[in-house]
Amino acid sequence: MAKIRRQTFTLEMYLKKMKNLDIRADQDVQRMANQWNSNMASELIISILNDEYVPPIILGMEKNSQSWIIDGLQRSSTLMLFRYGNLKISPSVEEPVIRYKAKARDENGNVLIDGCGDIVWEDREFDIRRKTFERMPEELQNKFNEFQLETVIHENYSMEQISRLVRRFNFNKGMSIAQKAFTFCDVYARRIREILKRKFFIEAPYTNAERKNGTVERILMESVMCMFHLNNWKKSSQIGQYVNEHSSMEEFNTLENCIERLENIATDDTYSLFTSRD
Repeated sequence: MAKIRRQTFTLEMYLKKMKNLDIRADQDVQRMANQWNSNMASELIISILNDEYVPPIILGMEKNSQSWIIDGLQRSSTLMLFRYGNLKISPSVEEPVIRYKAKARDENGNVLIDGCGDIVWEDREFDIRRKTFERMPEELQNKFNEFQLETVIHENYSMEQISRLVRRFNFNKGMSIAQKAFTFCDVYARRIREILKRKFFIEAPYTNAERKNGTVERILMESVMCMFHLNNWKKSSQIGQYVNEHSSMEEFNTLENCIERLENIATDDTYSLFTSRD
């Protein structure tokens, strides 16, 4: 039976679960991660180091206990990049100085104790511009790791239900037309993402923005439409739903076979022909 519960993780535990794939960021119809610019990413990290409010992450959990990020993918991927991916804080953040308390130490590195037997604490400041996680003082690293991150978990959901939640939670979150259309293609979404891992799509001259904003997923849906449903062509906002209802795995297998044949003959010159427009 489906139910909803809240659970709070330390940020270190949450990111460890992501790293170990207990919580996955690649749900079938979810948009791609790492879409924020440097300033947006940096401001989130500063909010955490200043103990400010961060909205809950929404998760969907299947009956096999596999969890998927429904809402909060960009926050999650940003924090993962900062903790494990050497992400640097932008030099143009609004408030770059982080204030924190640290144990006072003598010249030998020993913690100072006052006359009452209490630890002596001192106020410090740290300019976080252009810094990575590893370059922060230990006190701020601990503060980041120990931040209390709230999650809302939808338990015992099917993948179809989770896809529906991704669509619902993201309709007002600035999805592009292509990204929204892709949320309606849940039957073939995983197959599309598998095909996009092929060498052809790695070598083709798509921009980073096109790889993140749903353009390459739209290209695959349009390719299936061109090959098998040209007389029923749909505009970008409707193509995902049409493909979901009228395509088949056979059609996607045929498309992948064509792409495989292209890989065998493509050169740098011919790859340049395959832009997102053409």
